[in-house]
Amino acid sequence: MNKKSLAALAVLGCFAASASAQSSLQIYGFADGGLEYVNSSIDGVASKFGLASGQQSGSRFGLKGSEALNGSLKLVFQLESGFAIDDGKTTMSMSDGSSRLFGREARLGLEGQFGSLNFGRFGTLGSGAGSVNMLDDADPFSTGFVDAGVQATQAFTVLRVDNAVAYKTPKLAGLQGGVMYSFATEGNEQAGADRNNRYSGVALTYGVGKLWAAASYEQIQPSQVNPTLADDEVFKLALNYDFGVIKPYLAYSHAEGAQKFGRLSLAGTGAKSDSYMLGLTAPLLGGKLMASVQYLDADLNSVLGEDAERTVASVGYDYPLSRRTN
Repeated sequence: MNKKSLAALAVLGCFAASASAQSSLQIYGFADGGLEYVNSSIDGVASKFGLASGQQSGSRFGLKGSEALNGSLKLVFQLESGFAIDDGKTTMSMSDGSSRLFGREARLGLEGQFGSLNFGRFGTLGSGAGSVNMLDDADPFSTGFVDAGVQATQAFTVLRVDNAVAYKTPKLAGLQGGVMYSFATEGNEQAGADRNNRYSGVALTYGVGKLWAAASYEQIQPSQVNPTLADDEVFKLALNYDFGVIKPYLAYSHAEGAQKFGRLSLAGTGAKSDSYMLGLTAPLLGGKLMASVQYLDADLNSVLGEDAERTVASVGYDYPLSRRTN
């Protein structure tokens, strides 16, 4: 047993060193933390200053690998866990409070000339999160930087789902399509499809030269165990063009009963909202300047008895200290 374990470690070490290897394995991760000051304007909520994890993107570690099968066909997998750098706790838990080992992603798939087919838990097509999503360039802040990113006003059906299958076409003349379905968004599937919260989504991207555009439509069909809940629907559009000296971004989102926008959860309420974003990135002094303005108009009469508006202005600067640290 010990000899087999040592042999496996030796083989894994060879994968990274051999250019002709038919298999690969990569260990990766982010450690992201910093000081954060939040000045609250809400009555009864105190301002705070302290150490915070996941300022730019969530701290994580993971494994991903591939193995060549026949011809261009390739087997791939990815396991990714999230944690907080300030206290070491997992940042991935289920609604019942139980922890997940690989809450960010647990994916097995096939890739080839036909495109890619993936199974498991991963980010939804319009989430901007994970390796399967298709709206990864919709925001100057890359859906990161806490409330600076487009997630502060744009609605999401759900960020990640369990029990999912996703197919993405190969790119043809700059076009790529994707479809995704989850048999149960959290936990094991219950007998009877209508006893599970189900996700479905479609997305289309177009990228030629310096132009990139994307559209997505996503829906949550709630379990009929509670038939009073409404379907959650989100439609998104995103566009950017890299002029070199500046890269402007445009984004729009319309939602009906989305799970949440910003830090407000509206799952199953049927509330409607429209979100708009204008942003840019530009090279500056060896780094990158990021800026955006967002506006949210939400109809919350069915929830709070009133409408709500939110305006978010964000500015940031990203400077690389090395290839791996910024």
